[in-house]
Amino acid sequence: MKRVFYLLVLISPFQSAFLFSQSAISELMNEVRIIEARNSVGGLSYDNIKGSPHYSDAFVNSTVILKNGKSASLPLRYNLFQDEIEFKRDEKILWLIKNRVLSIQYGKEMILLDSFSEAPDKLTYFFVQEEGKYSLYIRKKVSFNPKVPPKGYTDPLPDRFEREQDDYYLKQEDMPLREIKNKKALSEILSENEPALGFIKKSKIKANKVEDLLELVRFLNDQ
Repeated sequence: MKRVFYLLVLISPFQSAFLFSQSAISELMNEVRIIEARNSVGGLSYDNIKGSPHYSDAFVNSTVILKNGKSASLPLRYNLFQDEIEFKRDEKILWLIKNRVLSIQYGKEMILLDSFSEAPDKLTYFFVQEEGKYSLYIRKKVSFNPKVPPKGYTDPLPDRFEREQDDYYLKQEDMPLREIKNKKALSEILSENEPALGFIKKSKIKANKVEDLLELVRFLNDQ
């Protein structure tokens, strides 16, 4: 039977600072383990970099579900640049260690952990768009771009975080994730599924459009 820890959450004037049950958090952390978050890039503090490394700057009321069935509710923040989930405790920003986490209900969005076929031991956070026999995952990313000095008539650019385009992945049951890089890659993934190939052609599915991919995944799950 799952044990659920209910945490008392109080929102501070700064939104991101929360006070929650220390005993519940301590018990959860004994299961997950934690490390203190890094808030710099090459010695350069986030405060001195334009833009944000986070999916949302505010902490979001979320629920962590562990592989052993336990769960706890607490405010979290997703650091896209580091691919780490952060929470606040004793005025420190800490990271959850991934290998004990099953999933996270991040506000209204669901995040799962999975790995790439080329790096099976490296867990990565993915946003789930559709789940079933076939599932559609999205990986969201932020890159760090160092400052660029002025050149000719070109203005200088500061050190900055910039959002990258989302990456889309198709997962079939327990098979490894397959990245949908383009329409050709999508057709190769489904090369043995003639009805799916016909649907892609007839519906003019675009590999970089989430609405089209959702339509395709729902078709696959209805087969």
